[in-house]
Amino acid sequence: MAVPSPDIIRITGASENNLKHVSLEIKKKKITVFTGVSGSGKSSLCLDTIAAESRRELNETFPSFVQQYLPKYGRPEVEKIENLPVTIVIDQKKPAANTRSTVGTYTDIYALLRLLFSRVGKPFVGYSDSFSFNHPAGKCPRCDGLGMVTDLDIHKLVDFDKCLNDEDVIHFPTFTTGAWRWKRYAYSGLFDLDKKIRDYSPEELDLFLYSPQIRLKNPPSNWPKSARFEGIYPRMYRSIITTKEGKRQQKVLDQMVSTFVCPECGGSRVNEKIRSCKINGKNIADVTDMSIPDAIGFIRSVDAPLAVDLKRELLRRLTALEEIGLGYLSLSRGTGTLSGGEAQRIKIAKYINSALSDMVYVLDEPSVGLHPKDIERLKRSLLRLRDHGNTILIVEHHREIIKIADEIVDMGPAAGSGGGTIMYQGNYDGLVESDTITGRMLRSRSQWKDGVRTPKSFFTLEHAKLHNLKDVTAHIPFGVMTVIAGVAGSGNLL
Repeated sequence: MAVPSPDIIRITGASENNLKHVSLEIKKKKITVFTGVSGSGKSSLCLDTIAAESRRELNETFPSFVQQYLPKYGRPEVEKIENLPVTIVIDQKKPAANTRSTVGTYTDIYALLRLLFSRVGKPFVGYSDSFSFNHPAGKCPRCDGLGMVTDLDIHKLVDFDKCLNDEDVIHFPTFTTGAWRWKRYAYSGLFDLDKKIRDYSPEELDLFLYSPQIRLKNPPSNWPKSARFEGIYPRMYRSIITTKEGKRQQKVLDQMVSTFVCPECGGSRVNEKIRSCKINGKNIADVTDMSIPDAIGFIRSVDAPLAVDLKRELLRRLTALEEIGLGYLSLSRGTGTLSGGEAQRIKIAKYINSALSDMVYVLDEPSVGLHPKDIERLKRSLLRLRDHGNTILIVEHHREIIKIADEIVDMGPAAGSGGGTIMYQGNYDGLVESDTITGRMLRSRSQWKDGVRTPKSFFTLEHAKLHNLKDVTAHIPFGVMTVIAGVAGSGNLL
């Protein structure tokens, strides 16, 4: 077999999942869109074969000591893949849930803002790290840099009319009488187990509720040697409220805690000293709360000589977010609140500004949930990513995204065991004229209804104010299909 051109990725004999010994050539530095009915083998080819093999071989370049900490990718069912570059999957998975992660931190824009304020902000309050809400010098002491405060109602957790020997004196599963966390109080030797909590002396109550971690001087024989005593308040916050266990017991916690915007920092996450440092009357928290276009305007207004390089880099990254249709976001938006589509587009914007080239980027249905206006922005961003010298592979159903392809690979003819075969490979016009299911659907046109159903009744939603909703009242009809439209971020999902 002839050696393939270095401008071609050659796949030979791919049989992963339902693929029927598929062989094809993909042009590098072009956009190739994979079409076909759901389950026809598009993802099996792009994600489970091409991307999986690239990741597996890349991992094997690291020392074995490092490999044990990397994700494990099995060898896909394929005879050979030649000229395969490093492949990055830009999927719709949200970043790992983290209350300290925001759009600004995830895109590294916040790190640049920190540097900008440390150089140009007045008065000088510290270096770059000091402006981080994850750093002791910058975070708000009340909320610990989270922007939100969680208050525990101790009377809903502890029954003060009971003693430690009573059943259900502490109303939390791992603190119930006899449980191991209960033993940290009952076996400490610090309390009379038959004395009601409300009868504790002020010193005993303070110890029971608020004591930091301490080593007991003369603990009873049944006290674990390595254990430390800790009051129930700090213990709940440290080991329950802020951990995965708290999420598992969320329904129980919801009955005894309340969460609200931190009154000390106003949700800005940073302390008063950091908020006092300003540029053109704005502190770093003010800027991160702006929409992306407003943040761009602010950065352009900064005219200090020390800011020239930072301005260029900040504007490049902010503009990429705006151009891909995410201008409605703020940099302070938590990554946990993003939709899958928003997370995917943030990743695209991030890679557009990457210095890397000659990469393969695989995208799985990037058009899902997007307004036609945002589809146009997505198309421009994908073309920019290609023109930077990269190969783009897209699994897609949307007509407008299919149209921008340099080449289309249509999988089929059906789904599951009936799929896994290449039905067509070529340009858009050829696909439209083809006799594949995709070609026939692209030729067809939807018919408008002559008449519509009459609603049976209405459900009224009154004064909705969640997120960006502005006191919305809506009448939703029963018995008919209702479509709520609008650009991404307009509030239609709320």
